Amino acid sequence: APVAPLQRNEGPPIFNQMWQNESPGAVGLPPEQGIPTLITWNYGGNDVAVEGSWDNWTSRKTLQRSGKDHSILLVLSLGIYHYSFIVDGERRYTPDLPFVADEMGHVCNLLDVHVSRSITISHFQKS
Repeated sequence: APVAPLQRNEGPPIFNQMWQNESPGAVGLPPEQGIPTLITWNYGGNDVAVEGSWDNWTSRKTLQRSGKDHSILLVLSLGIYHYSFIVDGERRYTPDLPFVADEMGHVCNLLDVHVSRSITISHFQKS
């Protein structure tokens, strides 16, 4: 029995439709516009803020409290940043996340903001 040829003009392949249905702005965003990044502190405290190298340590942003955890959503450009928390007026860092100490003994966390593979794969083209 003859086999019907594959139809070529039915629109984009399913894979491309999947990417088009992703949340708006997540795919195809120029890196300069930033990546939403959640920063959390779950070691107690009443007033918790964060500051970091993303703005050359010039501003202190207050985290929102939910129960005993604190968090903030920042939109950051791609890159690696140093940051630290200010908890009730005292500089702190999260010991279970990557951290580094400078020659003065000051410790801060490291944050690597990058596009995950699930998003960057959409930029590959079939050859």
